[in-house]
Amino acid sequence: MVDRDDLTRHDKWCCMMLPRLKLLRELLAEDGAIFVSIDDNEVHRLRCLMDEVFGEENFVATVIWQKIFSPKNTAKYFSEDHDFLLVYARDIGRWAPNLLERREQAVARYKNPDDDPRGPWSSSDLTARNTVKPTSLIRRILQIATDKDSIVLDSFAGSGTTAHAVLALNREDGGNRRFVLIECEDYVDSITAERVRRVAGGVPAAKDESLRAGLGGTFSYFRLGAALRKESLLDPSKLPSYEKLAGYIFFTATGEEFEPDKVRQDEWFIGRSRMYDVFLIYEDDVEELKNLALTQDIAAQFSGGKRPKLVFAPTKYLDQESLHRHRITFQQLPFEIYESVEKLER
Repeated sequence: MVDRDDLTRHDKWCCMMLPRLKLLRELLAEDGAIFVSIDDNEVHRLRCLMDEVFGEENFVATVIWQKIFSPKNTAKYFSEDHDFLLVYARDIGRWAPNLLERREQAVARYKNPDDDPRGPWSSSDLTARNTVKPTSLIRRILQIATDKDSIVLDSFAGSGTTAHAVLALNREDGGNRRFVLIECEDYVDSITAERVRRVAGGVPAAKDESLRAGLGGTFSYFRLGAALRKESLLDPSKLPSYEKLAGYIFFTATGEEFEPDKVRQDEWFIGRSRMYDVFLIYEDDVEELKNLALTQDIAAQFSGGKRPKLVFAPTKYLDQESLHRHRITFQQLPFEIYESVEKLER
């Protein structure tokens, strides 16, 4: 075991970010891409983590964008007016970014007086003319990385810029993009959600005409509930109720939302996931629990329909061939249940 106090700044940062990046990769579509905004302090660390999680071969580019345009004289050594975007694809071979349309005014700036084989060109001092405000930056990302029906996830929502950009681009090109924002700070209601409400419904005092009228669209706002922990669920002084254990088992086994109103305890049915019909053979009484098992008779009750079954029970009286015939995957109840039973019998 490593004492967290002994970890370096780098170690702590990696411990915090690595699980999030792994989860975000799993949430990406197979032909999706992730754009991560970061400043100069952490960009080198993030690049290493992104290489580990997404693979070096899926690195697309490091994009620099200017975040400050007003004159200032605060940098100790060099200008700090820019941030970075690290861009990685889930699978570089499958990602097909949308190419930004080049307008006629831009095309007119390019000539080829020396017959350069690479095509028309323009000399430039590389001075930024516009690289944009944060909402415009996110809109550029959306134009490149999304289709009109994409789902956009921002796991650090801040003030809600991503939602604003999604709604603005949908209004501009008739798209039906959806957004999921996640924010853990306490300003989520007063700032993040409130900005989305106003952008969608209209801001009478806004200079932008489209914002005055509102960009349209709707959204739902949810607060994360208390963590589902075995130690709080499995009280050694009593067995958990059927519904409470059903909720724990269904979520941990499928990763999907448990719907209590779908439970039919008399049939041992606790819900339907994308892959399985899920069953729980259980009673919150010690003596009843001792006599419960997945039997041939119960398996026959489950065997109707074409969907595979996931069955949790104290034990089973079927061999593997019978389970296969009934399309049943068997799982024993969590071991902690039996610890609770032992303590209740003492």
